[in-house]
Amino acid sequence: MITSAFVDPDELAKFSPADWWDEHGNYAQLHRIHPVRMGWIADTIRKHAAHPTLVATPESPVVNPESIPSTPPYSDHAGSIDLHRLSALDVGCGGGMVCESLHRLGLGAVTGVDANETAIEVAIKHAQSAFGDAVHSHHGNGDNPSYGHSSAPGRNEGENRGTLAYHHASIDSLRASIMRGETLPFDVVTCLEVVEHVKDLNGFVAAVADCVAEGGLVIFSTLARTRLARYLAVHLAEGIGWVPKGTHDWKKFVNPSELAQQCRVGGLNPFVTCGMIYDPRTAEWCMHPHRLRINYFLAATKPVIQPDRAGQ
Repeated sequence: MITSAFVDPDELAKFSPADWWDEHGNYAQLHRIHPVRMGWIADTIRKHAAHPTLVATPESPVVNPESIPSTPPYSDHAGSIDLHRLSALDVGCGGGMVCESLHRLGLGAVTGVDANETAIEVAIKHAQSAFGDAVHSHHGNGDNPSYGHSSAPGRNEGENRGTLAYHHASIDSLRASIMRGETLPFDVVTCLEVVEHVKDLNGFVAAVADCVAEGGLVIFSTLARTRLARYLAVHLAEGIGWVPKGTHDWKKFVNPSELAQQCRVGGLNPFVTCGMIYDPRTAEWCMHPHRLRINYFLAATKPVIQPDRAGQ
């Protein structure tokens, strides 16, 4: 059993079904939103990688949480950027949907961690069937696993194949491994549909921040604590069977301004938000830059700390 300051056993039990890759099972809605959210995530990663000079510094934070722009401050010339040099971490990876997509996107070393052992077993099995020996699994005892992440692998001539690893572990133990210098921090960290299930939001966001490298990118997605979200994401979604009953506790939803503030407290600089909405006219999900009242994404960078040259 994993011990963690952030894992709520009751919340963890909500994700015990093992049918992560069944498009008609308990996670059917994840499959429906996945192509839409990964399109936005991939675009944000590419643009961030293509424009490192736009990484925020400690001297230029966004002061007002409501002033975060809804579109990235980038040009549109990042489609061909090479992502193989980047490492990525998906926190609360579940059955591995996001990890596999990041791997296919071309990131050099992708790691997934989850406190749910069943989910990790599903992720490993599915990835091994898809990618073979590119997949690495690390079971350990949950509290002190061997992470094995050192950096994105070097690319051999004519080869563009990265690695994919899964760990049954908590974010606490991964952060501890990074702080001890045993594991390198990650260039990209994703944390999707997780923050509304943790015990200590402030501490959890800080732990996620400690896992990203300076100049790196963090992407969160969650639900806003609004009346509209309570009706649509809880009452309606559970009532019509889109998600199992009891999946969400509206009181644990997090508004964009609150998540942005916790990012800053944890040492991150939020720089873009985007909503995700369901269009009943087309029965499709889509991203919307200004509609943040239900599902939304928030991306933040970790400042590059400039060396103090005073006295040199």
